Amino acid sequence: MQKAEGQWRRYGEAHVSFLSEFLSVSGQKLDAAGEADGQFDKKLGLFPYLTLAPLPDGPTFHKKWFR
Repeated sequence: MQKAEGQWRRYGEAHVSFLSEFLSVSGQKLDAAGEADGQFDKKLGLFPYLTLAPLPDGPTFHKKWFR
């Protein structure tokens, strides 16, 4: 597990842009400014997850509900 702190911007209904301080992960695509763009969605209308660019096939993150 890794943690990072930094800034992000929300735009539109579900899109976000993470500034360059955030962690880079394999498979993500950065925009011209070096920011990682992504989109929040929900599975079954309840469980949020984040997909980073390239959408829709980029790296996906979700909260671990059960340990």
